Amino acid sequence: AKIGINMIGSYKFSYVKEVEDMESDSYKSIYKGLEKIKESSNIEYIYTVYLEDERLYYGVDVDPNEKTQRKPGDIYDYDYKANIEYETLKEGKIYSDREFTYFDNKPYITSIIPVFNELGEVIGGVGCDYSGTKIVKTLNKTIKKLVLVMCIVIVMSAIIIMFVMKRIVKNIDIINNKMITLINSEGDLTQELNIASGDEIESIANNTNNFLSSIRKMIVNILGHTFNLEKRVNIFLISLIFL
Repeated sequence: AKIGINMIGSYKFSYVKEVEDMESDSYKSIYKGLEKIKESSNIEYIYTVYLEDERLYYGVDVDPNEKTQRKPGDIYDYDYKANIEYETLKEGKIYSDREFTYFDNKPYITSIIPVFNELGEVIGGVGCDYSGTKIVKTLNKTIKKLVLVMCIVIVMSAIIIMFVMKRIVKNIDIINNKMITLINSEGDLTQELNIASGDEIESIANNTNNFLSSIRKMIVNILGHTFNLEKRVNIFLISLIFL
């Protein structure tokens, strides 16, 4: 757009403000200059605007369709409440849309480059409408891919969780069955839990084995004390015979 300003000459802006000016040399010169820019770029629409009465008005619209082509003096379609385009250009800054605007159900991004006169005053701008169709399609494809990846991740996570839960439940069943065997075997404390899962279940099994081992030791100690007590009792009984 900056190249376009150099090609058309900013001084010619002042001569294109009415429909009658479409037959002027200034209009034709600006039109040809902008047309060359459009042909050598990916710009969908290109046009000029000028500032007047705190509004923006169309100057030259390089649109081959006469039904949609804006004529000099037509009010620029923008947000009248915020008046962002006018205020931005008035400050000598470049205006750019922050979101897509739709025309004929097609997305566009608009940028307007300020145009200055020889005194450094803003007299208008060169507007460019870029088609956002490719961008929207790319975004949609990216979103679809992301959704697909998320679905795959969710499914894989569910499978992993099911596998882990199945393994945990299996190990818990082993512990439970061993406990039942221990109860049904009338206190056979020689039973042990052999689980090598490498997780908390294995720790529980090891702690259970340690607990059973402690009980076995206690029983062995009790049996030893009982045997000694029996010997002492027998000795005591024998000694009573000779009293």
